[in-house]
Amino acid sequence: MNIFTSFGLSVATAFVAISAQAAPDIDPSLARILNSPQESNRSMTVIVTYKNPPQRREQFSSRGAYQRGLMRTADLSQAQSLKLLQNQRREARIVYKRFWLGNSMAVTAPASVIRQLVQDEQIASVRPNRIYRLVRPAQEAPPSAEKFTYGLTKIRLPELQQKTQGTLDGRGVRVGILDTGIDASHPDLKGRTILFKDFISGRTTPYDDNNHGTHVAGTIAGGNHSGTAIGVAPGAQLIVGKIFSASGSANEDDILSAMQWMADPDGNPDTNDAPRLVSNSWGGGRASGDPANEPNCKAVDAWVKLGILPVFAAGNEGPSAKTVGLPAACPLALAVGATDENDNIARFSSRGPVVWSNITLIKPEISAPGARVLSSVPGGDYKSYSGTSMATPHVAGLAALMFQANPQARSETIAQKLMQGATDLGPAGQDNDSGWGRIDAMNSLQFLLNRAL
Repeated sequence: MNIFTSFGLSVATAFVAISAQAAPDIDPSLARILNSPQESNRSMTVIVTYKNPPQRREQFSSRGAYQRGLMRTADLSQAQSLKLLQNQRREARIVYKRFWLGNSMAVTAPASVIRQLVQDEQIASVRPNRIYRLVRPAQEAPPSAEKFTYGLTKIRLPELQQKTQGTLDGRGVRVGILDTGIDASHPDLKGRTILFKDFISGRTTPYDDNNHGTHVAGTIAGGNHSGTAIGVAPGAQLIVGKIFSASGSANEDDILSAMQWMADPDGNPDTNDAPRLVSNSWGGGRASGDPANEPNCKAVDAWVKLGILPVFAAGNEGPSAKTVGLPAACPLALAVGATDENDNIARFSSRGPVVWSNITLIKPEISAPGARVLSSVPGGDYKSYSGTSMATPHVAGLAALMFQANPQARSETIAQKLMQGATDLGPAGQDNDSGWGRIDAMNSLQFLLNRAL
């Protein structure tokens, strides 16, 4: 079963296994360099993905057993490449990072070594080490707010709190955030961060030198210190990975490192310390080729099989069609569009469809308030930003409430009930502007629990 099964979108099942291929899919820009003898000494960093044998999560006795299966698969399929790189290390400066999540490797080496590497029959694709950049959200004056921000009111959070007497607040649910970090000392976020890892500078104390990550965290789990509630799930626990620099850029190899860390923070498959979901208010680039050869799509696929719900911002490049960025464009990513206080689709919100070489997807799956959203920023302050970055944490926060309400629910089930409970804003059913519609906390919880609240 995949995230979209209950809505009849079974096309995503084609992504589970990589089809056999005679030669690796090499990015054209890299192929030109590799085919030029004059470029042999040129150092480059590439992301290499490997072929996976078909594996179903149900084949394994536990989550830990499935993770060990992923690790064994990576060891076997990467063995030949690893041997080559270790032998060549004496001759050239070679650095590599191996990833069992998604079965890939980041390799920095001269073009002459990469040219040998791609002869490995286990390799599925070779891509440049892409740079992702945050689209800085627009700062705007917020709508008037009293006890709740308009976004919380719009998704019917006050009504849900009243019906449940405040017992649904995300308590005990771990939520991952990959972003610019977090000001964990902000009055609305104190005590929320249980793990922090810095993939940029290696600092051990939580910090945010950009504002973006703290704003996202506030919408997920912020309190009401200012008198206005800003967070959907103020009782949730946050696992935060800083993957973006102060200027808002991130290398793909660091992103893959962080995604793998999120899947197993303590490095022990037998302890399930991973978050139930990860909120990702970032992305870039366009779908092309086969998604089974995309490094971040392979990582997203593994997240889902490990029970982690992948929530991704659709992007801020609307209103044109075919503007949903990666990894939101991946088949198993829950892509989030943005709405405003009047339930209109924000002009900036990226639209579908997503067109891969072997599959066309309606995207986004869901929408949420993302225009003029008031939330926390470092230094105990508050600002109002607009972007699908602001819509995504609304969805992540609601998913946390749903995991609290039904701790045994699978990530696919949570995604299905989020979509099933959404308020349809366009043509009946899913469309390429708002997906299944704007999230509704009351409806989705009732569908999840199969009873009225």
